[in-house]
Amino acid sequence: MTNQNEVTTKPVVKNPMLFSQQDLEQRQAQAREKFLTGHYITTSQGGYFSNPAANTESFNSFEDLLNYVEAQALVGNKRYPHILPIANPVFWQVSHFKPAEEIEALLKEVDESVEQAYALEREEHNAKMKSLLASQMLAAEIAKEEKKENDRLAKMKAKAEADADEYYNSLMENK
Repeated sequence: MTNQNEVTTKPVVKNPMLFSQQDLEQRQAQAREKFLTGHYITTSQGGYFSNPAANTESFNSFEDLLNYVEAQALVGNKRYPHILPIANPVFWQVSHFKPAEEIEALLKEVDESVEQAYALEREEHNAKMKSLLASQMLAAEIAKEEKKENDRLAKMKAKAEADADEYYNSLMENK
């Protein structure tokens, strides 16, 4: 039993999802930003922050920390601003960007991953829309055939009723 207040919506066939260089570039820019600044990953046990562009190092002595920071500065690796340094009596921790070559290689992987995901999304969308369109076209064809059959049966019934009326009328006239 259906509720009269329920509104059922028929799935709508949408236009094909076409490749857009602008859309791809926008998606890649978002993924690059997420890669460079870090992001939160949700898991079944909660979640954690991921900072794939950073190397985080911990030290047991302040002197080791200073040596590391100096070495990173000499090779041109900037401090990673999205993870605050930790300083306490037991250990020190600091994060720096990974080397530029490594980041560039990882960013290429990010771009390729986004491009593959975009292509897959387009393929899935278009396949879904083709399937939906085919099922709707089949349903329309079946409805058309059913209407033809119902019209044919209605004509046959009307003819049979007319023949029956004529036959009974002729029997009644003969008596």
